[in-house]
This record gives sequence, C-alpha cells and structure tokens, in this order.
Amino acid sequence: MQRVPTTTAALLWALVVALALLTPSSSETALPSWLPPLVEAALDKIVHGLLFFVQAALLGRALVDRALPVVTRWTATVVATVYGGALELLQAGIDGRGLEGADAAANALGAISWLALVILRARRA
Repeated sequence: MQRVPTTTAALLWALVVALALLTPSSSETALPSWLPPLVEAALDKIVHGLLFFVQAALLGRALVDRALPVVTRWTATVVATVYGGALELLQAGIDGRGLEGADAAANALGAISWLALVILRARRA
C-alpha cells in the first residue's frame, strides 16, 4: 500500500477542517443536549485544539524536507494558527456558526501545543 504524500495529507486535512467548520450548523448537528453547558463548551474547545494540533503536525511533516527544522516548526505553527483564525472569520457569515474569539484561541493553542511537544522531544533527544 502506497503512503499518501505528506503535502497531500496536509491539504486534505485542511479541506476536512474547512468543511467541518464552515458547514452551516443546526440544533440537530450540535452536541447532545444532556451535556452540561460547561462540558459542551470545553469539548468544543478541545476539538478545535485537536484539529489544529493535527494541522500543524501535518504541515510540519510536509515542510520537513523543504526547510531547516526550526524554520519548519515555526512556519507550520504560524500557518496553522493563521488558517484557524481565517476559518473563524469566515464563520461569521454562516448560519448556525459565528465568529468566536475563544475558538480562534483554541485553534492557536492546538498549533502551539504541537510546537511545544516537538521542541520538548528535540531537547530530550
């Protein structure tokens, strides 16, 4: 079985994230109503963080052969963070969606968490 090229994987993931975040939302697609509001809000932010942790990781992997590792790490983190912010801005005009600063912060935190993990692993090596 052939491996998906890293650049293709990063682009496909970006498309999946865009579709997930830019598709109009209704009450039927929301989290279960029995969840307490605080748990629902926390889950939403965790999912946002994980989406952009993966985006940064895939971008970093795609860039690894094209630049110095330090440049690659920071570039992947910045690109994932900017992409997350842009998707949040685009949500402002979509039914059932909205521009939320906390979501943008969770997106950025996910990407930055990936960077922190990579730096810590490199220091231990």
